[in-house]
Amino acid sequence: MKKKVILIPMLFCCLLTAENILRNGDFEKISADGYISDWKNYYGKDLPPQPFTENAREGKNCLYISSPTSENTKAAASYISEKECSIIPGKKYTLTFFAKAAADGQILRGDFYTYSAIKPHYYKKQSFILTKSWKKYSFVNTFPNEAEWKGRKMYIRFAIDTGDAFIDDASVIEDTGDQPPYLQESKLINENNINILENPGFELDWQGWYGSSYRDRNILYTGRDTRETTFATKERAHGSKCLFMPPNNNINSKRERYLPGQKYTCSFYAKAQAETAADGKEKLSVSVVTTKFKIETIEIKAQEIPLPWKRYSFSFTMPDYGSPLWNSFYVRIVNTGCYAWLDSFQLEKGELSDYHFTPQIGFQLTEENAIIMEGSATTLNIVLLSEKQLQKKITLSLAAKNLYNDTVWEYRKELPELAEDITRLQVPVENREKGVIGITALLADDQGREITRSHFRYWVIDKNKTVRNPLFGYENRSDVFPVWAVKLTEKIYCEMGAGFQRNFYWGEKYTTFDASSADFLQYLNVKNSLITAPLNMTVINYLYRDSLIAYYNKDYLTKPFALSPDAFKTELTRWGNGFTGILELNKGVITHFEIINELNLNRIKFETAPSKETVIMTADRYIELLKIARACINQTAPKVKIGSCFCRIDLPYIKMLIDAGMLNYIDFLSFHLYQGTPETPPVYEQLAELKSLIQSKKNDLPVYNSEQYFGYRNFLNVWSEYDKAYYSDFEDDYVGRIIQNYLHHSANNIPLALFAAPETAFLPGISSPVYYQYTVGAYRNLSQLLNGIEKGKSLDLKKNLRSFLFERTDHKIIVSFNMKDYGKTGTIIRSPLWEQVLDINGNLVNKNDIDISYLPCYAIYPEKVSSEAVIADVRSLDYFGFNSPFQTECVIARDGTILIRSSNASGKPQSEEIIFESLPAAWSSVPSLQMSNAAPGKWFEKSLGRLEPDRDWRLAYNLQYRESYKDGEDVILKKLPSFDIPFRAGISIDGSLAEWKSARRLLLDENNLSKDFSQGKDKHSGTDDLSAEIALCWDSDNLYIALKVRDNTAMPLAKTAGSLYNNDSVQVYLDLNNDNVSQEFKAYDYNDALYQIGFYQGSDKPIAYLEKNPSGRYIGEANMEKGIDPDVKIAYSKTESGYLYEIAFPATTLPNLLLGSGSELGIDILINDNDGSGRKQALTLGAIGKEPHYNSFLWKSARLIKD
Repeated sequence: MKKKVILIPMLFCCLLTAENILRNGDFEKISADGYISDWKNYYGKDLPPQPFTENAREGKNCLYISSPTSENTKAAASYISEKECSIIPGKKYTLTFFAKAAADGQILRGDFYTYSAIKPHYYKKQSFILTKSWKKYSFVNTFPNEAEWKGRKMYIRFAIDTGDAFIDDASVIEDTGDQPPYLQESKLINENNINILENPGFELDWQGWYGSSYRDRNILYTGRDTRETTFATKERAHGSKCLFMPPNNNINSKRERYLPGQKYTCSFYAKAQAETAADGKEKLSVSVVTTKFKIETIEIKAQEIPLPWKRYSFSFTMPDYGSPLWNSFYVRIVNTGCYAWLDSFQLEKGELSDYHFTPQIGFQLTEENAIIMEGSATTLNIVLLSEKQLQKKITLSLAAKNLYNDTVWEYRKELPELAEDITRLQVPVENREKGVIGITALLADDQGREITRSHFRYWVIDKNKTVRNPLFGYENRSDVFPVWAVKLTEKIYCEMGAGFQRNFYWGEKYTTFDASSADFLQYLNVKNSLITAPLNMTVINYLYRDSLIAYYNKDYLTKPFALSPDAFKTELTRWGNGFTGILELNKGVITHFEIINELNLNRIKFETAPSKETVIMTADRYIELLKIARACINQTAPKVKIGSCFCRIDLPYIKMLIDAGMLNYIDFLSFHLYQGTPETPPVYEQLAELKSLIQSKKNDLPVYNSEQYFGYRNFLNVWSEYDKAYYSDFEDDYVGRIIQNYLHHSANNIPLALFAAPETAFLPGISSPVYYQYTVGAYRNLSQLLNGIEKGKSLDLKKNLRSFLFERTDHKIIVSFNMKDYGKTGTIIRSPLWEQVLDINGNLVNKNDIDISYLPCYAIYPEKVSSEAVIADVRSLDYFGFNSPFQTECVIARDGTILIRSSNASGKPQSEEIIFESLPAAWSSVPSLQMSNAAPGKWFEKSLGRLEPDRDWRLAYNLQYRESYKDGEDVILKKLPSFDIPFRAGISIDGSLAEWKSARRLLLDENNLSKDFSQGKDKHSGTDDLSAEIALCWDSDNLYIALKVRDNTAMPLAKTAGSLYNNDSVQVYLDLNNDNVSQEFKAYDYNDALYQIGFYQGSDKPIAYLEKNPSGRYIGEANMEKGIDPDVKIAYSKTESGYLYEIAFPATTLPNLLLGSGSELGIDILINDNDGSGRKQALTLGAIGKEPHYNSFLWKSARLIKD
């Protein structure tokens, strides 16, 4: 029986995971009259589901859903849970279940559904493609906040249209993300533990702590830096160990969540000894740091720390940054010049108290760096610290999981009371699966209550000799990590198959260019380099990165002045002398130098005389710099290569430098492709465009991506960029982005280096001695798999599928498969030609139906199969769950009629049904469009309704329809245009609205008020206070906007150009692809543009401040991502009752919008008001009481028309 099978781990599961809020999800509970309890027929008129035992996955029963019959059309096509699932509004939940069908390709829908009196019903649904064998499926949904939820009751519904399906083991669990469980919101701080920190006394070595990247850059490397941070057993204040820190080291604790407004106290024991040659500046500092880098610090001079132990403490109150992720802190320990011992840290709420011990779980492996060979048995040593506090029966539970969240192994042991301070256990582990394995350990009392938990990760690799792949690299962060951490990074990346390293040289810490200034490069690369590869790249960016643009006075970095031509020549000479010194010291070690990091962003803003502007390195000056660099190379190190480095693929700036002669002086070109995901916009196509440009000018010039960073929003790293698009919420998303980027680059034969390698792939510490990200195993597998590739190309197989073909020198061909969008899945039926199928970690996949997800997998063809045969083979495979064989489009006719057109785009007869689920208000319902065995190329058409020219522009005209076809289902949500923008050529931007007299005007009044930014302190008082008329038109060159604003109190001058919104101003929001349709996507994407229009102090003309640029566009001579956009034309006039604006956005500002009849865009306009007491309620084209900012789904849709 099922219950017997899960009885042993049941305690373990309820402790390690959140509660399943779905009643009777295993369908084992049967009512007195013989039906499955807590479930009913969705349509309500028919009997509840009967127990079905024939196909149960395990246990006695499963849920059976069959298609309607002629006798009972609603027989059992849909079942819904009878008991409410008590969700918390605003939280994320995952519906998980197992399912199978009688035939491959069966479609099953799973819904989060509100079956209550509150209208409209809330439902989120997803279709799943079933196979004939049991598979696990999941559906993640984030619910609206409490104000929007309004007390609805949530249920789970399963439904089919045809066929039949079997369902088992369903659950609904709150999804807290892949954060350490002790940091989940339900367990903010264990109230039983006074001390928040893990392993505060260092008895478990690195558990809970890691080597930090905040090494003091003003301290030069010396021989003393070889000393490693260790854990001393003789010198200790309490317990069995303490932390020993040599000079020039620092470490961090894991971040912990805090309560805003709460007072905390940090305390620790320390003693220190200054070096023999101490100069009195040596110090030890302990800080508590937030994600916003607010630092509370105690600094102690080494001479003031006695050799006997002394306790230190400091208190502070924590701010509120608005979210649990931001509201977190960690302890940073920095030792700049002494030998220090530290012990017994305590981070507690309130005032200082006596040191409090907390029970802890630690892990140890005998294998170096926790790297284990596949197939070998090993022993995991468990250390339990209790200090006699656990004198009762307890249970230790371990669960080991892989990247796919599959359980690899489990362990559970009941223990008698722990009479000793330290208890050691040994757990045998068989390692049959490659990749990183994550262990969660839980200690619970005899009532099942949690005492403590901990985490550990180890890495299982194959037994083959590691090959260094020159396409795979990393950045070592040598300038800020202690030497021992740099060496550890090199060892691990060598094992991962990295073929090159990139060092970053932040040179502004040196004011002269003698040998000691370059000491760290020589020391690091000559004495400690383990990489022996054809490329070892270093950025040479010394002095300040803008030193060739600006001069700094004695206030250093605060008052820059533009360099005169003579000053520039002097600076060039100094630069060349320094570069020559670096070359001398590193002959034979550094092979490539990037001359200035991210050249196109290498700008500085002048706030003082003689210039008040932002400038960038000009083309002519950069060419002079390259000439100096080339001369230094020719004289000192002729074999060294130099190159130019750019942020992103900035084609306009690159073209400008090419025209100025850049290619005559460089040996390679590098870039840093910082963007959200590999498909927005597609990386492969961007890289191909860059290579095409370079090859058209200099065919043999190598191209590198020498820096790319991806972040993961968890509680381990300390970066403060969680709002960036290149951060992920889930670790499988994070790993998928990194590995996909290597595929995109390798297919273009472009080497790629991961930025901040110790953070991106692992942390030195956290567990002993390394905490691996799941990235590590996937990186190694791909670096070995793609070693020796001759060429690669992208295969256009399915709309939602990304596939690459790689040809290796051994004549084998590898084809990769992954979904383009995170969270989407599909299935490919195995080809008989495939020699092997490997998952992302290199494990064999032996199934016939291959699961395709965001994590790439790989099919390997044998030597004798040609690339043409491979392409033909992958095109002939059976694909399930990718995209429809029909080409369907929504067309707006000239008279406003909405048409759905669909044609069979495949080469054989196909069937499809289009069901119209949501139409604009007042439109009549429309029957579904059915296409049965449609011949190839045959068209079908359905008229849905008509958009009247004078329709109410305040309304949203949304259309949702569902395409159901043989092997899948697509749900399409489209925003139809709320208004049309007419064609009108030759508008003069002169502050007069004479040319606009016949234009349709959108009136904004009391019915268009946004949220109240004053929060009731300065209330809107009527149309004289603020109202407006807006008109729009276009021609082939511009999009025009005219605004006539009624505002009885003028406050137009903002403090800065970037804060116009705080005063009387206009904000324009443009979605140039009109694809922000879902409330689930509240942020912006690569084709959105945001502008602020208005005045700021010191400006006598209105400006257009670009707040968010569409991808690939930079503005002004300074090549800025945001700032004052000189291309936008603005005219402003005061009127008796307020003011008016005329604005022209040229086509150059709208790179993703075709200015032509029929084009659609998303648009919103916010007219801000300030009557002297701050920003108050504004006017918006969007939803009443809302604001457009970060709510792109609220923006209106508009269509360009030409009569």
